[in-house]
Amino acid sequence: MLKKIVLLFALVLFPLAAQAEFAVSQHDVKGYGQTRSEAVNDALLEAIRQNRGVDLQADREVVRETPERLALADSLALPEQPTTVVRDQVRESVRGSVRQYRVLDAHELEDGRWEARLLVAFTHYKSPGVDTSKRRRIAVMPFRTAAPSFLFDGEWVPAEELSGALVQQVVTELAQSRRFVVLDRDYMDAYLNEKSLMLSSDSDESEMMKTGRVLGVDYMLVGTVTGGGESRAEKHLDLTGERTRSGAASLAVDYRIIVMATREVKWAASERVVLEDSAMPEADDAASEGVQSTLVRRAAQLIVQKALDNIYPLRIVGRNASGEVLLNQGGVTLCKGELFDVFAAGPGVKDHYTGESLGAVESRIGCLRVVRVAAKKSYAVVVEGELADMADGSICRRSAEGEIPSPESSGRPAGVRLSGDGGVLLPFDR
Repeated sequence: MLKKIVLLFALVLFPLAAQAEFAVSQHDVKGYGQTRSEAVNDALLEAIRQNRGVDLQADREVVRETPERLALADSLALPEQPTTVVRDQVRESVRGSVRQYRVLDAHELEDGRWEARLLVAFTHYKSPGVDTSKRRRIAVMPFRTAAPSFLFDGEWVPAEELSGALVQQVVTELAQSRRFVVLDRDYMDAYLNEKSLMLSSDSDESEMMKTGRVLGVDYMLVGTVTGGGESRAEKHLDLTGERTRSGAASLAVDYRIIVMATREVKWAASERVVLEDSAMPEADDAASEGVQSTLVRRAAQLIVQKALDNIYPLRIVGRNASGEVLLNQGGVTLCKGELFDVFAAGPGVKDHYTGESLGAVESRIGCLRVVRVAAKKSYAVVVEGELADMADGSICRRSAEGEIPSPESSGRPAGVRLSGDGGVLLPFDR
């Protein structure tokens, strides 16, 4: 067995006293080699293996070799007998950074080899603030597009620009949810710039999976912008002299969240956002958000909301003295006025065929309306059901009713003028 070991380590020599944002671990290890230096290096390798793990690649090659003919006499020779030879090759790759090490002992053994015993220290960075080690890591890959450009706000937007805006908004929504560690966008851009071929429309999705493994994530969100655009029309009414504007815009996205360890599709859906007439921002209004920004923001909200509702559903975490219910999400993921159905979680159930968990049995116990949204949590009031039944841990899902409708105002439109006899004055009347 041929073993090739690639050693890459950095030796940083400064005192072992760790700063507040760092933690130090120590390993007592032994190494062996033909010389003292080789024994020390082998011990460092062993310490890095224990601290960071090791990558192993095994190859097996089967070769049929035919020996030369062996003549016993002038007229007699043994027949050829092919021999099967199996060659195994294992490559071991070790990569790590050593903070400091100390040689506790090094001596020559009876067989001529050296043994070295080292105390090796490693530095582990401790992220400031709340420990996020329990959060799953997710990477939002660039969304593919079904067209080279899309018409928004009266201009043709390149597909790359639309994809980048959508990814950025999805990352923002995910970070605000505080349910995932979202891979830093700058780091992803630097890596993906070198791997642009993997993300082209000609590449297989398995290439994206390879990228996810390199990035070291638990989940990967991939998707495609399948359609989008806007249309506007202006009509002139000869009778009244008025000009009316109409328009519509839409953005359609297919997406999936994949578990990297198993390649299981954790959640998949399609979202379509539509703006019509009065909901359309004016193209010439500098103060308005713009059609593209509005569609991208709403699509990102739907993607993250649906994914969280199925992976990390909203839950009740407490109540305050005013009788308001506390929810464990805030930021941009919730809006004031939203309605949520509340379910009491019962025992878990499994599929009889696959043994897969189907979640807990849920029983609807009421409805909540969000009244305040903070950075990490939200406050809601009970609009249906009993406050006493809203126990901690109860699951909340967005109601199909959405927001509570406001009472319709009565009376005539403010822009209509009436004549003295009760008629309607048209624009050309004086």
